[in-house]
Amino acid sequence: MKRSHIRLGIAAVLAVGVWFLIFPTYSWHQKLTIRVDTPQGAVEGSSVVKVAWTRDLKLLPDMRAAHGTVTGEATVVALPNGRYLFALLPSEYYAARIFVPEMLPQNGSISRDSMIPIALAITLYKGKTRTLTPDQYPVLVTFEDINDPASVKHVLPDEFAAAFGPGYRLDAMTMSITGEALTDGKVVSVLGWLPSTGFIVPPEQQPELARDQTIEQRLRPSNFIDIDTWAVLRGKEKSKNGHLK
Repeated sequence: MKRSHIRLGIAAVLAVGVWFLIFPTYSWHQKLTIRVDTPQGAVEGSSVVKVAWTRDLKLLPDMRAAHGTVTGEATVVALPNGRYLFALLPSEYYAARIFVPEMLPQNGSISRDSMIPIALAITLYKGKTRTLTPDQYPVLVTFEDINDPASVKHVLPDEFAAAFGPGYRLDAMTMSITGEALTDGKVVSVLGWLPSTGFIVPPEQQPELARDQTIEQRLRPSNFIDIDTWAVLRGKEKSKNGHLK
């Protein structure tokens, strides 16, 4: 009986090992750092998020071959005029365009089916930093009134002076593959209302057709913190305050 239990245990360990060999997960922490020139001098903000890609069991042609996830939050830069700049949470594909563009199709599109070898390649860049070019910048936004979600405004990289005042300029952005811990809580410390709402711009202030929406109107809380974290925070907020928007 004892030997049979040992055999079953060994078989189970081997089965798990084979499963992870055939269906691996590759993950990394990526750090986005933003430097802004201001009349009072340069300021920086950064955020570390986790990206993971897992190969899936594909039984039918129309099933996905892999899936990716992003855990973390947007990058926040506190400006000396009391305003804040946010770089929205990146997609699970973002680092591929920065670290391994040579592995991408010529048309620039990336499919889930191709991401496992790309994800493995990105993990090999731990400790490396890249300076982003303007075409690699994430979406940037600010709030004219930090307490009013509907005051969100898209900020173009070359229009900082118009958005924040004379003397404000985007200096540089970098991305690193790092061993640093995930950033947690910065966004909600600034946007305290985020767990309480399902929208940034309220539905009654949006057009009927999605195709007519502006960048600002398309934003959701998941652009600022990952959806799982938002759901947990929202649940806590709901249990504390009752009905939420």
